Amino acid sequence: LGVRIDSASSNITIKNLTVRGFKVGLMAVGVDSLSIQDSDFSYNFRQQLKSIREREDLSDWLSYHNNEADEWLRYGAGIYLKNCDFAIVRNTQATGGQNGLMLTRCNNGLFYNNRIQFNSGIGIGLYRSSDNRIMHNKLDWNVRGYSHGFYQRGQDSAGILCYEQSSRNIFAYNSATHSGDGFFLWAGQHTMEHGEGGCNENIIYKNDFSHAPTNGVEVTFSSNTIAYNRLEECRYGVWAGYSHHTLIHHNEIRNNEFGVAFEHGNSNRIESNLFAENEIGIQLWERKTQPADWGFSRHRDVSSRDYQILNNQFTQTKTPLKIKLSREVMIREN
Repeated sequence: LGVRIDSASSNITIKNLTVRGFKVGLMAVGVDSLSIQDSDFSYNFRQQLKSIREREDLSDWLSYHNNEADEWLRYGAGIYLKNCDFAIVRNTQATGGQNGLMLTRCNNGLFYNNRIQFNSGIGIGLYRSSDNRIMHNKLDWNVRGYSHGFYQRGQDSAGILCYEQSSRNIFAYNSATHSGDGFFLWAGQHTMEHGEGGCNENIIYKNDFSHAPTNGVEVTFSSNTIAYNRLEECRYGVWAGYSHHTLIHHNEIRNNEFGVAFEHGNSNRIESNLFAENEIGIQLWERKTQPADWGFSRHRDVSSRDYQILNNQFTQTKTPLKIKLSREVMIREN
């Protein structure tokens, strides 16, 4: 560790700090109202990739699905905050590492005007962290698993990661282009086992998630709002597997292979978006069977149903709507 701050402290302000060459640049645990300003946590740990230009190595794939015992630390971080409520991180940089700013069980924080770019894993990551504001950050080129003309996998890298019961956060005015996923949300293991909870009521507003090799926005097994974002030149503009009560409106979704895709979604509304130059505009479908080890599908009705597709504009899109094995779909004024 470069710097460690423990729970005996509160209301600490760190300014103009530079940390280089550590597995974790700064780690704080249980510090209330920590403020980090005008600092630089660049060029700390990152894994050596085994993939080469012509061939992907599957061992390079990342996994952030569990962090109950700080498993995320195996990937290092510029900043790692745990149980730090009301934190502020602003005007801070982390580049040339693997993970930038990682939050676990941190609530009511404010993270803005940071430059966390050109890392090989995650820009900003949240785990069991709610009611935060992540705004006006530059989170571009947090990517791995991409070789132009050979493979575009992303390997679960992302500009923003939102995992395991992280709810009611505001993600606004960020630039997270050219990242594995621009924004990557997964409800969490508890939801997968019990069918309850999720990463819900997050607002994803006026961000740029373009040029992702996989998904501009990926949101799964949860309920959220995706509004006024730019989603250009990704494989999927929005991938929303098993999402429910999700609102997607006023986004610019341009030049993707798929604009918006819902597998086994229900009670979702897709309204007033621009779909331009996509291969497929909106795709809805379900599979005939569910994985046997998913509690989510045992506890919930996951049939593809109850959609409203309203007031969208489709231009130069080869297949505006591709819908199968779905019911109760309202299509109006597009």
